[in-house]
Amino acid sequence: MADDLRIAEQPALRRPVLISAFRGWNDGGQAATVAAAYLAKQWDATRFADIDPESFMDFQAVRPTVTLDAGLSRRIEWPENAFFHATVPGTDRDAVILLGVEPNYRWRAFTDLVVGLARDLGVELVVTLGALLADVPHTRPAPVTGAATDPSALPTVVIDDFQMGLAKRSFQVA
Repeated sequence: MADDLRIAEQPALRRPVLISAFRGWNDGGQAATVAAAYLAKQWDATRFADIDPESFMDFQAVRPTVTLDAGLSRRIEWPENAFFHATVPGTDRDAVILLGVEPNYRWRAFTDLVVGLARDLGVELVVTLGALLADVPHTRPAPVTGAATDPSALPTVVIDDFQMGLAKRSFQVA
């Protein structure tokens, strides 16, 4: 299992928060993965680790893609789960961003890898992004739901309804 997590270089981080988003059923309209990728791009995140997909992916369900480079050579892109790190501007903390595909197999082992790395990096907060398809007309605000294991974390995620055009929020303690 140790070989499944490939770390190029372990970054030194300040009060890190882990933000994760996975393609799959919980990424309606790719809203979660696009949001996490946007943060990675805006914060100029650097890739530092990944999880080998071989033990976790069903390559018939999550197929690799083949592209042609300059019409001459083939390049295979395998489904991946990659970790990036970045400084969050205007704060005293850094972010670790996990972008990837939810596993098809060995969920507990996959989770152990992610949680183990988060502990090794000293992650203080984990935020998992997701999005579900819903029948919401474009003329109506979209609902936002949040959950936390610690009630004191809920006020830190309050969103200004006017600025975001969001419907009434629903937050709960998990």
